[in-house]
Parts: sequence; structure tokens; C-alpha cells
Amino acid sequence: MTFNQLVTRLRSRFGSLNMEKKYQAEIPCRRRKTNETLLELAQDIRRLMMLAYPGDRSAMAERMAKEHFICALDDPELELKVREKEPQTLDSALKSAQRLEVFKSAISQRSGARQRFNRHVMEATEPSSESLEERVVKIVQDINKSQKQSIASNQRQHKEKRNKKVDKQDVCAATLSNEQSWKDEMLKKLCDLEVAQQTTDANSKKIAAENETLRKEVGRLKHMEQVGSIPAATAFTASQQQGGNRETRACFNCGKVGHISRFCPHSRRRANADVQFNDERMQSLHVNGTSESSRLNYASCLHAMIGNPKYDCLLDTGSDVCLIPKRIVDSAFIRQTNRTLKAANGSAIPTLGEVTLPITVGQYTTQIVGLVSEHVSEPMLGIDFLTENKAYWNFNNSTIRLGNQEYTLHSRHDKRQWCRRVVLMEDVVVPARSEINVQTKVQFNKLPSLEVDADWGTEPMHVRDGLHTSRTLIPRNVWSDIPVIVMNVSEQSIALESGTLSLISSKWKLLQE
Repeated sequence: MTFNQLVTRLRSRFGSLNMEKKYQAEIPCRRRKTNETLLELAQDIRRLMMLAYPGDRSAMAERMAKEHFICALDDPELELKVREKEPQTLDSALKSAQRLEVFKSAISQRSGARQRFNRHVMEATEPSSESLEERVVKIVQDINKSQKQSIASNQRQHKEKRNKKVDKQDVCAATLSNEQSWKDEMLKKLCDLEVAQQTTDANSKKIAAENETLRKEVGRLKHMEQVGSIPAATAFTASQQQGGNRETRACFNCGKVGHISRFCPHSRRRANADVQFNDERMQSLHVNGTSESSRLNYASCLHAMIGNPKYDCLLDTGSDVCLIPKRIVDSAFIRQTNRTLKAANGSAIPTLGEVTLPITVGQYTTQIVGLVSEHVSEPMLGIDFLTENKAYWNFNNSTIRLGNQEYTLHSRHDKRQWCRRVVLMEDVVVPARSEINVQTKVQFNKLPSLEVDADWGTEPMHVRDGLHTSRTLIPRNVWSDIPVIVMNVSEQSIALESGTLSLISSKWKLLQE
């Protein structure tokens, strides 16, 4: 073993290399321990900051250290007073906290001091000289007096016990009478509630009957209106046909009326772009899946075996190349390539390389050459695969011919119509009763289209018992290292594996002030 290898192993064993995430999660959970001084707390916060953000000595890092120090005080009153001082650095916050703690301890010691008592010195009286007989008589008198006092106290106690017994009997009688009156009052209230409930039910039935009558009347009026409007609509259609259809013909490029695509003044639409219809009733229909319709779920998936497992491969004629998810490819077979992957809106999608895999569809066996990416959920067969294998796609029957056999296409098993989702990039442990930022990545069900002005984000979601995620705005054209706040409100730590924490992303409309 060489010296450099020994140094490398020692650093990996005892150093802080690749441990930044651990220290970044540990800093917000740091709290002041019992009998721990403020100086020790500040030094530990600075140590954790140096380990969590090595090489960062900016003003922002100093402010973050100051905020973590104030939160770690674990004393709301002291934290409020320190924030009133508005410290800018960790050292200034430490000085303010030390000064306030000294003042607080001095005031508590002064208020808790011992009370002083005044001592009085009195002159003792000398005992008078009495005879023995007088002392005996005095002792006898004292004994008789004590006996009389004991007898009187016993009589008084007996009398008090008798009076207490009588009072208890009176209290029990009063309690019984109060309980009986309370029961009578509750029974009366229950009867009133039943009567009110019956009245409410009768009124609701009456209102429901009136609503049903009104609904039928409205339906009848609508039907009469439609029947009366049929001749006018027929006459209009006939006049339109007589005038010719040239003026109402829409352009295939921009969708506007008045010209055809050959003389369209707008730029040509890209072949991979979305096809949208100008009719308001068809605004939810898009080619590349950027907007889904809850009623339509076309059959565009082909059951195929890539290796041993079987997958639902999406047939995408708008994609120039096949796309393979990373999870189904062995990293050893991925080779470098100079080809890049871009969506229809021009944004680059990261790829890991190129791979060649065997694919079997029924009795038909061939090879697929595609780009490997972490941002696709299922295999996508592009136009290169369809062209190379001379595929014939029958859209009417939802079948595709490969070789001499026809194979039936299917719709997706996942009935949730989603375009993209956010999944966890690496394994992470969320500490108990804390929140952390986890790194996520975007996965596409269909590649992005020309809608470059659309913003996407995730909604708050309850993942499991005690684990919640916050609302997150996804930056445009950013597909990896997206921070999502995860909060654990339970008393135990929760472990999350990479690829889990699947959050469905939807379009957002940002409102400007």
C-alpha cells in the first residue's frame, strides 16, 4: 500500500468527506444541553457549519450560523431578547446572549436572597423562691385544669362531628334534588330537539320536491328552446353552404381562419410540437400529453420484453430517438455518446449515455438503440424504432404490425393522467419532530412540449403517518436537485428510499403583484 492510498483510506474513515448532508440535517436539530455554556454552544455551531458547508466563508454562511445559534438557545424569552438586538454575525449574537444571561442570573440571585431576622436580647427573670407545698398545689391545679380542657375539647369535637353528619345529609338531599331537576331539564331539551328535527326533515323534503319540480320545468323549457331553434340553424347552414366554405377554412399551421397553411404569415410549426385545436370544446386535447383529458385514454402502449421483465413501451411518433429508464439498464452496458436530448421547447434533458438492448414482442425479436435517462418512467419507442422495423400502426383498430404479425396496443395501467412527477434522488432519514430539505428529480410520462410559459409545482401531501411534504414550485428547465421540504411530526425517525416519495406535479399560474 502506498502513502497516498493510506492517506485516502484514513480520510475516508476518520474524515468528513461526503458527510455534508449529515451535518446539514444535524444543524437545525441542535439544541442547548443542560449546563452547557453559550460559548461551547457557539463553538459547536461553527464546527457543524464548517463540516456542512466546507470552504464557504460568505456573509450568508455567517447569517445561517447566527440563526442556528439563536434557535439552539432553546429559551423563547432569551431568543426574543437576542433577536431584538439584531445581531449580524455569530459572534455578536453570542456576546448579546452572554450579556443577557448574566443580567438574568444577577436579578434572580438578588430576588431569591435570604430574609434577615432581628435578634432581641431579653433579660431573664429570676425564679421566685417558693416553698415545696406551694409548688405541689400549683402542679395539682395545672393537672386539673388540663383535664378539664381535654374534656371540653372532646365534647366540642363530638358536637362538631354530629353537626357535620347533619350537614352531609342535607347536602346529599340537595344533590339528589339537583340531579333529578337536571334529568328533567335534559329530557325536555331532547324532546324539543326531536320536534325540531322532525320539522327540519319535513321542510327539507318539501324543498327537495320544489327543486325537482323546478328542474323538470327548466328541462322542459330548454327542450322547447332547442326545438324552436332547429329551423334557424338549418337555414344558416344552408346559407353557409351556398356562400362556399373557402372563407371558413382554417389554416393547418396556426389554426386561424382566412388563409391556408401555404400562405400562412407565421413561422412553421415544429414536427415535435403540440397540436392544439382552436375550438373551445377541444382545448384539453394535446399530442404530447401536456394536458390530459379525463375521458380519453388512447391505446398507445405495446407489451414488450426488454431482457426478462415485461414493460409497457409507449409509442411516441413525436420523439426522434428511443428513451430507456435507468432503472432497467445495467450501468456496465451504458456507453458514451455525443448525442444530446432536447424537448420540443428547446430545454435540455440530461442523459447517461447510449445502450443497445434486445426487445421481444410476441414472436418478433429485434434490438433497440436508445438514450438512457433518469427522467423517464417507462420505455419510449421513437420514430427511429418504428421506421427501422417497418412498423404499420392501425390507429382505428389500435394495432401495430411488426414483421408478419399484428399486435394489440393497450392503454396505460396507471389511470392517473399525469405528465410529470417528482421522486427522491437518494436514500434519506428524516429525524423525529423535525423538517429537512430532500433532493428530488423530475420524471416524465411524456416529454415537455412547446408550452414554455407553463410553471409546474407540487401540492402538500400526507405521505404516511407523521410524514408530510410542503408545496414546491419547480424551476423551469431544471430536472434534478430540486429541494422539497419534508416534515416528520412523529416521535421516531423515518427512512425514505430513493425513487419513492412520488409527488404528482401539476401546472401552476403565477400571479404577479
